[in-house]
Amino acid sequence: MSTQILGPYDPALGWTIPDSVLESGSEDLFVEVMEASAELGEKIAKRNPAAAAYALTNGHRRRVVFKANAREMYHVSRLREDLHAQWDIRRIAAEMVRQAKEVAPVLMTMAVGKHDFEKRRIEVYGDDE
Repeated sequence: MSTQILGPYDPALGWTIPDSVLESGSEDLFVEVMEASAELGEKIAKRNPAAAAYALTNGHRRRVVFKANAREMYHVSRLREDLHAQWDIRRIAAEMVRQAKEVAPVLMTMAVGKHDFEKRRIEVYGDDE
């Protein structure tokens, strides 16, 4: 089983802007709301630090420590790099797998989203079944 240690949302880490916001031309409004949310969080933190996170959004970033073995990384890749996964999760999972492939390229050869598995199998082993 993997280990995941979540840090608090932290406005100092910035935020992630969804592609849909960029495509709609609403980036300025989005940034304005994110900054207002962070300011409100700071004000609340002065009186009650534990409650400050309620003013922040899921778009604000947080640090996560993730420890996994190769089998677990394959599971993350299969589910979270798949086209059905949420766009930001796909991006994060792809970066995690990229880093795992840097340290264990042969072991992680077949780590791809399930939608790409057959294509990767053919690339690695050929078209013979």
